[in-house]
Amino acid sequence: MTDKTGERWTHGAYRSLRFLTEDDQMVRVLVTEAIGNLLAVIHRDGGHYEGNHGTPPAIEEAQRIVVGLRSELAAKEETIRGLVEAIGNFHNKNHGSVGGPFSRPNPITLAECNDPRCAALSSAQKVAEK
Repeated sequence: MTDKTGERWTHGAYRSLRFLTEDDQMVRVLVTEAIGNLLAVIHRDGGHYEGNHGTPPAIEEAQRIVVGLRSELAAKEETIRGLVEAIGNFHNKNHGSVGGPFSRPNPITLAECNDPRCAALSSAQKVAEK
């Protein structure tokens, strides 16, 4: 079945639309518009994908896009954590280790270190903590 705009709805959803009040119909219009705007942002296309393929396929594709982006983000966060750890190990080995084979009598804290490689660690730690 389709509604007055030609949009397809499942039978149960379509039947329930017949009983919507004018306020309910306005809410439906606003929700439909909000979903369309969100899909346009996710697809980065101004709503063309939804317009060409319909709302249900656009939602399914948007879910795939978001899941993929979240996976990429998780991988990049893991890379950042690894880099932070590696640079921290570098700093401790060369400037601030206490009790290790390269220990110094007066270790330099990361905040006090002037080595640009260690400054990168400080910046990366701040990003990783967010």
